[in-house]
Amino acid sequence: RVGLRETQDDGCYEVWWYSTKVGVIDLKKKSITMGKGC
Repeated sequence: RVGLRETQDDGCYEVWWYSTKVGVIDLKKKSITMGKGC
């Protein structure tokens, strides 16, 4: 199952697949980082 967690930065969310962090969504920069670079 996929979940979103809000980080301490406003507009920044971590994407989790079960217990694995698979990406970061940054609404301020309008960027989505998936995979090992996050």
